[in-house]
Amino acid sequence: MDVPPEVLAAKNETETFLLGLPGVVGVGVGLREENGEIFDELAIRVLVDDAERLPEELPTELAGVGVCVIETQIRACSIPDVVRHDELLGGIRILQPSQPFGIGTLGALVKDNETGELLGLTCFHVTGIPFQSFPDVIWQPDHPPFTGGAVDPNDALGRVVRVDFPQTVPLPGSPVLVGMTDSAVFSLDNARVPAAGRTFSRAIAGDDTLLPNLTDAITATAGPDAKAFVVKRGFQTGVRHGIVLDAHLRCAWAPGGPNTHLVDQIEILGRDGAIFAEDGDSGSLVVVDGEPSTAVGLLWGMSQKSRTSQLAPGRKGYLSPIAAVEAKLGISVVA
Repeated sequence: MDVPPEVLAAKNETETFLLGLPGVVGVGVGLREENGEIFDELAIRVLVDDAERLPEELPTELAGVGVCVIETQIRACSIPDVVRHDELLGGIRILQPSQPFGIGTLGALVKDNETGELLGLTCFHVTGIPFQSFPDVIWQPDHPPFTGGAVDPNDALGRVVRVDFPQTVPLPGSPVLVGMTDSAVFSLDNARVPAAGRTFSRAIAGDDTLLPNLTDAITATAGPDAKAFVVKRGFQTGVRHGIVLDAHLRCAWAPGGPNTHLVDQIEILGRDGAIFAEDGDSGSLVVVDGEPSTAVGLLWGMSQKSRTSQLAPGRKGYLSPIAAVEAKLGISVVA
């Protein structure tokens, strides 16, 4: 679905004001949604945390396009798992034990543009900042006990190298922080130790019972439009399919606290009533359905249950566009 430039400009001009209103958590432009039903019609999408308490200042239209209000609460995805993969590839569980949201998915193995080094890609809220005190190491699938004996390094992958998250002040004196991605890369130095028994693959895992890999390697990137079909593999939910509702969303980023926003994010709805993301899927690489070698974004969030929506928790996923992730981290996801 093409978005007229004047509509996108109107959304961009008003989104900061709208996100400053009580209860507004996202502003985008994409498919119209009413009571959980999706329509093939362009709309300004305003996400609120309580549809029964709407601010009076909400407009009914922008640039001649109607506004639809959707009750949505977005949270970061994180939950434990126990599976060890001797072959490191996208779609598997990783852990940073010192982080409050530190359990997520390894999106893919990617290339450092400056050094050519192979790195692991995931979300910032999973890894935390680089150069923290011990145990600043990413593990797969879990870390060993840190008390009562020596730490076994065989499940360690490496340390955090670079991260990106909302930390820019858009205007002098503004209390708001904005950014384009929730992303991070980490080294694989520990995983290269022979005793770890690890091998490396540019593939993304698939559903074990159906196919060995979702894709053998990422060979292209793209920016999806509304109505595009996508698919991802997270360690918690496996392979899940979705449709793009909005590719121009500015929304609250819960790990950063109040007044922290991600801009130009992508909102996904699980297809055919299915869950798209659950706790632990943060860091999943989202690819084009039917062309899974083409990456479109990095999953960081999921919808929570709301009182007015008929959608179950996790029916919607939120991701940062892959072009922004590559630019911010200085990496290439293409093999």
